[in-house]
Amino acid sequence: MSTRRIRHYAAALTTVSLLALTLAACGDGPAADDAPARSGPAAFPVTITDAAGDKVVVRDRPKRIVALFDVNVATLDEIGADAQIVGIDDFAAAPKDAPASLPRIGGDNFQFDAEAVVELEPDLVITSIGTEDALDQQLRDVGIQVLSLGYPGTIDATLDHVTTLGAVSGHVDEASALVDELRSGIDRVTDIAADTAPVKVYYETDASVSGKPYTVGPGSLIDELLARAGARNVFADASGFAPQVSFEAIVDAQPAVIVLADAKGFVGPRFLGAVTVDSVEARPGFDTIPAVRDDAVRPVRADELLVPGPRLAEGLAALLGAVHPELADEATAAAQS
Repeated sequence: MSTRRIRHYAAALTTVSLLALTLAACGDGPAADDAPARSGPAAFPVTITDAAGDKVVVRDRPKRIVALFDVNVATLDEIGADAQIVGIDDFAAAPKDAPASLPRIGGDNFQFDAEAVVELEPDLVITSIGTEDALDQQLRDVGIQVLSLGYPGTIDATLDHVTTLGAVSGHVDEASALVDELRSGIDRVTDIAADTAPVKVYYETDASVSGKPYTVGPGSLIDELLARAGARNVFADASGFAPQVSFEAIVDAQPAVIVLADAKGFVGPRFLGAVTVDSVEARPGFDTIPAVRDDAVRPVRADELLVPGPRLAEGLAALLGAVHPELADEATAAAQS
């Protein structure tokens, strides 16, 4: 699976298994009968149902973790497991207190250095969507334990993911506290938008394919966040989690606000096809769109919104601020209080 394809599904994935769609395996956290306790002292062994539906037993608190992707690294960092992380992929943000020498094990075009992982002697490797063939099986073949967790596709799945990472890393109480904090922050931000009239919004994730940008479809995490932010996704009836749409379809939808998750200065340097507000407004026919006429084409920081993890409440606040700028300050304060 290409890096671009993964990014699209990371932006809009639901809890439906992509394995059934012959793309990749994903999931929404441990099965109900396996779900680790939300609070209390860390207890091992811990049994988790992974993204492929297999039982994985983590017998002891891991001392050396290799973690892939921000969805895992950022949460482990937030719950106090940063000192256990001995390696990450090339694209994940390093834990806040990590040394500059923290090993990177690849990931460009989903090419990982399995030998480098083995040399790190991890007790546990935590992966996610799309790595089964690229890395996971190679590590299992040499006796390294791999836990592949599905990419959370809803708010509830995100909170379950935090709980799972707390259980397998030995930070149950910290994870429980983060879940409570996130749930409260998300609810406070949602309450701010509750009395607003829904605004028609086009949300763009990637315009690297000329004339056919990617957006978010029904049932996705971003679709859920848009609804909570007082917005109506103009492609909520599209087919798939991350549909491609034409410029003509966007014009026909007549969004009142265009939210750009692919704007220069708001995405990382390796993001392909980053756009600017000016380049979007100059697209054929876009001068007839209310969002363009009213200067309502607004970038957001995708790393806040697209990574289900410890900053999700802040991401929702940023999205609400893009949709309802008059509520931006109140939403930001609500997410952080």
